[in-house]
Amino acid sequence: MATVVSLPAAELGASSANFAAGFDDGGFLQEVERTVVLLSGQHFLRISLFRFQFVGASAAEIGVGVPQALMSLGMVGLLPDGSLGFLYVAPRPSAQEDLAVERAVAERLNRMLAIAAPSDARLLSVTAAHRWADEIADADDLIDETLFVAATKPRMASALFKVS
Repeated sequence: MATVVSLPAAELGASSANFAAGFDDGGFLQEVERTVVLLSGQHFLRISLFRFQFVGASAAEIGVGVPQALMSLGMVGLLPDGSLGFLYVAPRPSAQEDLAVERAVAERLNRMLAIAAPSDARLLSVTAAHRWADEIADADDLIDETLFVAATKPRMASALFKVS
């Protein structure tokens, strides 16, 4: 039986607001760094950095509505490779909850993508690095891991959704 996850709301960061306004000034990566430093001593918090890859549109072209689907949950912006990044921070009882969080985030993004994105755009892959806050050396460590996972173990978005 699949675990159902209720994703708690988060405070909207300045970089997410900038991204929603149609640009990313690099503030997302700075906010990831600030968050990692602030939470570095908290073992009970799980930090997840997602990378979304789209077909039919780039992350910058995806439109305002799609990132807004995630902004109430965490920070949204561009990763160094130009893909859409999403930082999600929440306590979880164990690392086994990571896949359930991936599914919930991907389903939420996919629903908004169907409504707000260009008609030929679709979510191709979702990759994420999940770490306990006190295990992350710095933001570059988390970003590098996310990009490494994307390059070596991409998870096709369709694999996260239930097929009836």
